[in-house]
Amino acid sequence: MEIGTIITPQVMVALAACDVREAKIWKRARLSVIATGKELVPPGEASITPNSIPDSLSEALLLLGRQWGAIPMASVRVDDDLSIVEAQARIAIANSDIVAVIGGASAGKRDYAKKAFRKAGTQLIWEGVSMKPGKPVWMGKSGSTFVLGLPGNPTAAITTARLFLVPLLKILGGTHKSNALCWSEIPLAEDFEYNSDRLAFLSAIFRDGKVSIEKDQRSSGQIRLLTSDGLVRVEPGSGLITEGTGVPFLAW
Repeated sequence: MEIGTIITPQVMVALAACDVREAKIWKRARLSVIATGKELVPPGEASITPNSIPDSLSEALLLLGRQWGAIPMASVRVDDDLSIVEAQARIAIANSDIVAVIGGASAGKRDYAKKAFRKAGTQLIWEGVSMKPGKPVWMGKSGSTFVLGLPGNPTAAITTARLFLVPLLKILGGTHKSNALCWSEIPLAEDFEYNSDRLAFLSAIFRDGKVSIEKDQRSSGQIRLLTSDGLVRVEPGSGLITEGTGVPFLAW
C-alpha cells in the first residue's frame, strides 16, 4: 500500500483481510482560529449590537479544515490589543498544529497580528503575495506549529485559505499538496478582460463544461460565494481572454 493512502472503510477491510493488526498513520492536524477585531460579534448578534459586524469566518474556516482532514479546535475573537492577541497566540500555538489568524495583517496602526505572534515566538517565513485577492497573507512557524495569517475581508480570507491552508493540511496529513490543488483547464464561457499586474484568483461558475468568471469580484462581495463553484487563475496583464480559451479552474 502506497504512503499517503487514505484509510477509508474499504482500505480498512483490505488491511484486516491481509491480517494486518495495526498500520502506521499520519495524525490529523489540529486547527485553531483567532479572529481579530473589536467589531466582531457572533453571527446573529450584529443586528442588535451597535458598531459591530458578524464574525462570518471563524466557524467557516474550522469547517473547511474538517472537510480537508483537520481536527477543529478552538475559535476565539479578540480585540485589537497587542497583549490580548499575544496571550491567545500562545494558547493556540500550544494546542494546535496550525493556527489561522484572521485580520490584523495590513499596515494599519491597530493591525497587531504579526507583531503579537512574533512576541509569542513565531518566526515569519514569508509575508505579502502579489495576488488578488489576499495580498496581506503571511505564514510563520513556532516550533512545530504553523501560523497562517489571513486577510480580514471574508471573501479574500476564504480564497487564500483554499489556496494556502488546504495544501498545508494535506502535507501535514501525509499526502502531496497537489491533492489539494487539482487545477483543470476549462474553456471560458464568455470573453473576460484582465489588466492588473497581480496574479488573480477569481470566483467562477461551472456550467455545461465551461466556466464563467463572475462580474462582481470585490473582496467584500460575499454573496457570490453562494453561487460560485471555484476559482479561475488569471495571469497578470492577461488582457482580453476570449470565449473558448482554456483557463485553470480549481473547485472549492
